[in-house]
This record gives sequence, C-alpha cells and structure tokens, in this order.
Amino acid sequence: MVLDKLKAFGLNEKEAKIYLAALELGEANVQRLAKKSRIKRTTVYDVLDALKDKGLIFSSLRDKHRYYTATDPRELEEKLEERKVGLRAILPELLSITNLIDKKPKIKFYEGLEGIKEIY
Repeated sequence: MVLDKLKAFGLNEKEAKIYLAALELGEANVQRLAKKSRIKRTTVYDVLDALKDKGLIFSSLRDKHRYYTATDPRELEEKLEERKVGLRAILPELLSITNLIDKKPKIKFYEGLEGIKEIY
C-alpha cells in the first residue's frame, strides 16, 4: 500500500495521509485537506508545517487565502539521493571515530534455538 511505503520513507501516518490528499487534490486549502485525509483540521496545520519543513508541501497565498500543494513525487527520490550523498560524505569520519575505540566488545550472546543455529 502506498501509505505504508511513505511511512517507510520517513513520514508518519498523518503526514503520509495529508501528502496523498494534497497529491490528489492539487491545490487545496486546509479544510479540503482535512476532509480528504480524514484528519482534524487543527491537526492538519501542524502536519502541514512538518511537511513544509521536509520540502514535501509548499504553500501560496491568493485572495487572502492560503493554499497548499504537494511537491512532485519524483522529488522524493531526489531528496533520498541527497540524504545518501550526505551520509556518504560523513561516513569516513564516522568510521574513523569507530576505529578510535581501543577496546571493542568481543563477547556475543546467543539465546534460544536461533542462537544455536547461528553458532553452527
């Protein structure tokens, strides 16, 4: 299900529902997003702020009303790639910190049938 895959991407359930509602509606106000996602309007405001911080929703002001639009879904892939590049950039530093530890634990505990299978 799309909702579960969005949650695996890092969105919570409410964020995923509102993002999907915004995709389906195109440009919409908070009231329409709340109705479509079946989330209380007061909660939608907070979730929209979180989605804006993540770059998944943007807002525009027209005729003294605020409208929200979901970013293109292809940008999700681009954002994931940016995160991967960022991790790759700091990975050597993280590994060097790990290698500085002189005494790393060398004892492993195995429990139950799965532990016995792992040993063999």
